[in-house]
Amino acid sequence: QKNQFIKSGRALYNMILGRIPDHFPTYHIVLLPDGYSGQLPWHLTLTQEVGTEEGYSTLPYAFQGHSIRYSYRPSEEGITQDVPNNLAVWAPNYNYSFTAFPKKNADYVDIDRSGDWSLPYAKQEAQDLSDQYCADVYTDSSAMIEAFVQNAPKYGIHHFAMHTILDDKEARYSALLFQEDSIYKGLLDINMIYQLNLPARLVVLAACN
Repeated sequence: QKNQFIKSGRALYNMILGRIPDHFPTYHIVLLPDGYSGQLPWHLTLTQEVGTEEGYSTLPYAFQGHSIRYSYRPSEEGITQDVPNNLAVWAPNYNYSFTAFPKKNADYVDIDRSGDWSLPYAKQEAQDLSDQYCADVYTDSSAMIEAFVQNAPKYGIHHFAMHTILDDKEARYSALLFQEDSIYKGLLDINMIYQLNLPARLVVLAACN
């Protein structure tokens, strides 16, 4: 197991960080991951060849010689972009069962609640936010993924009152459950979120999972 960790750590370092020319300053490194690269711990890659007799605590990790941080949107790195302060509330209507899940699926069983998919008080919660903060409320058919992708960049604050799916084994398959549609089945997973333009100051998730 350690041998595979060392081998992978060296290969990943050489793939990206190790290819930076020597004359470039590399102490401060900002990574903008895309797709599967967003799931990799680049700061734990290895800068030197080592033997398997080395303990994990003494390995030459990249973070020891570099200040590495991750950014998931270029606007954080100096691209001028005004972020609005307005609020969007996303509250799908769950008066149906998701066809994305087989009925024996563990996520289906957890959310189904004997046929009632609704989130108690979610609509009231959305209405209260609208009344108090002049929020724009997206519910029912307006709370689909397509609408979110198109409208999300307009808002600096998002409030999600919806179900979520958490995958403890494969985090990239965790998802927010929007209103079901014919293309995405209502599932906005982590990989899709990483690809979106979300210049938000604050995101609030009010979910049962």
